[in-house]
Amino acid sequence: MNNIWTAMRRRDGAALFTVMLLILVIASLLGVAYSSSVQRVFTARKLADRVRALAIAEAGANKAYSILQTNFAARLNDTDFPSTSYAGGTFDVTVTPVSNIVAVVASLGVFGNASELVIMDAKNYGSINSLNWDTNTLDYAILSGGDFDFGGSGSYSSPSGAALVHANGPMTIRGNAGMNLDIKSATSISIGNNKIINGSIQSPSMSYDPSMVTITGTSTVAPVPLVPIPDIDLTPYYNHALANGQVYNSSQTLSGDFTPPGGIMWVNGTLSLAGNATYNGSFIATGDMSVSGDGAVNNTNSYPTLVSRDGDMSFTGQKSVQGLIYVKTGDYQQTGGNTHEGQLIVKGNIDKGGNSDVIVYSRSTIIPPGSTDNGDDIIGISAWQK
Repeated sequence: MNNIWTAMRRRDGAALFTVMLLILVIASLLGVAYSSSVQRVFTARKLADRVRALAIAEAGANKAYSILQTNFAARLNDTDFPSTSYAGGTFDVTVTPVSNIVAVVASLGVFGNASELVIMDAKNYGSINSLNWDTNTLDYAILSGGDFDFGGSGSYSSPSGAALVHANGPMTIRGNAGMNLDIKSATSISIGNNKIINGSIQSPSMSYDPSMVTITGTSTVAPVPLVPIPDIDLTPYYNHALANGQVYNSSQTLSGDFTPPGGIMWVNGTLSLAGNATYNGSFIATGDMSVSGDGAVNNTNSYPTLVSRDGDMSFTGQKSVQGLIYVKTGDYQQTGGNTHEGQLIVKGNIDKGGNSDVIVYSRSTIIPPGSTDNGDDIIGISAWQK
């Protein structure tokens, strides 16, 4: 009898152990299931946050692109792209200019603890317009089709710091002159001692003493493509001047304040703007043009300010000039203490001396008279880097 009870107690103990073991296994499985479920929820939430962060980053890139489409110059100003709250997160866009026509847009989107980065290239493809010349040449502060000799004192500068000075021929920087722009020559660059170039330089041939010249940017010995000098059609300007009685068939000298009716004065011959006087408008001569004395020449109506069609242009005295100076076929010479805010495009050689700030870059908008086509640039996305 005792043996029977002993056996039964052993079976009960074994059964209890089995039940406890089964409960432990089930509890372990439930724990694993719960842990896995929690992990799946965490992973799903993390993935959802990343998707939202990516969408926010893309929204930031699209916002930056929309700004650049209407104002490509905004690529030079960080304040145009502030950190912005969007859809429960934020995007922070950085736009980095890499040339006159390309900028890299990097947009960092943040949602919760997740962050995603989108990078694309925005490119200025120029304009489709009735002007029949490449308006990208207006991105140059100075464009010389020939040699460029920059001496004396004074400087080139750009408030944006991104404009270019380019010469198809040799470029020489000497005297006390200074540069606050990037410079390129398709032929060679020679820099005298004790100069500071606040920008980068590039040419297939360089000549300067690195111990005596400071280059704040990069100095690159590499080929530089020739830049064609635009062949601006001046016919609309002639017709407009003719319609307003402002075509002169002999050489002219002005020495007092003058604003031509209709905004354009056309001279078949040479033109001299002299005296302590202010001239407002566009002045075009088929021959040589000289600017001297004090006072100012002010741009109006989105026309080129000073144009020599077939001759040369020279500056002396102290006059300040605003807008585009265009020498279609000849050379340009500047001495004295003139200042120029705008752009300089010359088919031939540029020779600058004297105590003058040859240019402070300000991009011009050229709209021929009677035209509503301003040749707006086409800004596109040329690549998605990430």
